[in-house]
Amino acid sequence: VYPNPTAEYIIVEPEIKEDAFLKKLTIIDLQGKVLLEKQFSSQVTKETLDVYSFKNGSYILHLNYSNNLK
Repeated sequence: VYPNPTAEYIIVEPEIKEDAFLKKLTIIDLQGKVLLEKQFSSQVTKETLDVYSFKNGSYILHLNYSNNLK
């Protein structure tokens, strides 16, 4: 994930796995509120996410793979 820190966007390059693909990407604030969620049906090598509207702070990026790895 880069750039970090950022004010406008982040780029996520998920690990490429032979037997699985990135199924869902979720950004959660520290209070547990889901701010962004994207689902994928095939392998993603790079995803750019707009975080311009997010307030300054720390966030959790949760990646779910098709074989249920997290």
